[in-house]
Amino acid sequence: MKILIVLALLLFVIQLTGCTNSTPRVKPAPVYQHGERVGGGSTSALEMPEIGTEEGGEYGEEQGEEYRVSELDSEVPQAPTESPVTDLSSNSLRGGGEQVAYAGSAGTGASMGKAAKSLLDKAESQQQAGDLSGAASTLERAVRIEPRNPLLWNRLANVRLQQGHSDLAVEFASKSSEFAGSDEGLKQNNFQIIDMANSPR
Repeated sequence: MKILIVLALLLFVIQLTGCTNSTPRVKPAPVYQHGERVGGGSTSALEMPEIGTEEGGEYGEEQGEEYRVSELDSEVPQAPTESPVTDLSSNSLRGGGEQVAYAGSAGTGASMGKAAKSLLDKAESQQQAGDLSGAASTLERAVRIEPRNPLLWNRLANVRLQQGHSDLAVEFASKSSEFAGSDEGLKQNNFQIIDMANSPR
């Protein structure tokens, strides 16, 4: 009985050994690098596609025509920064009164300070907009800064003439002529203001 058991165990061990020896070995897959087989031989079956190119040019290149904006042959002229000089020698009606504006000679107002010049410019803008009261107030501030400036008195007389204040127009025009010195053009303009202020309406 023991002999049979030993024989059975031997047969079982032999069968196990045979199964182990009959197990097929797995062949490792070949390794390829840049289209060539490592360890000998080459292959044409595996070819790495070229990245970054496609038919018709480089990848990402825009198709179609390219449009270029042509440069201008000439520059666009800029608008003048200074306002055009109007004809200040003529009379015009505004606000029910007459205006006798004076452009001034080359030396008129040349020594005017920045503060007075700024007020004069503001008053002219107010006068052109029809705000005669505002223009008169602004010019009165200017003459308080420069009380001997003939151009400021002339402009103030002009505004008062437009407002219909004839007495004030005559007074301020006369004061302008007093400080005008050799500026005959300004004196002539003051004379026109006085003449219009004294004319019957």
